Amino acid sequence: MLRPPRFLCEFEATRNGAVVAEASIGVQSADEAVRWLRICVETALHALEGKALSRATDFLATLHESERALEAGKSVNLSMAQEGLSMGWTASPITAEKRTGRPTWT
Repeated sequence: MLRPPRFLCEFEATRNGAVVAEASIGVQSADEAVRWLRICVETALHALEGKALSRATDFLATLHESERALEAGKSVNLSMAQEGLSMGWTASPITAEKRTGRPTWT
């Protein structure tokens, strides 16, 4: 039997206010959510410079804190901008009350 996801992981990139890329996945555990965040951010690392690169590497260095926050029911996010491109990654718990419709963020 399939279990409903406990966490929703999302990515969005915009340029000049228009969405140019987006992705999402539902996962069962905080560990899976953190793994998704790590893989996504590591994929973007080669194209980052300056403050964006620093934010990304700092975020990756503290993923254990992100996992603890998710386990405590808090959302985790990373956003950055570089040369007109804004990117954001979010992992959030999905509340049990409204699993039948769109996820409700805690």
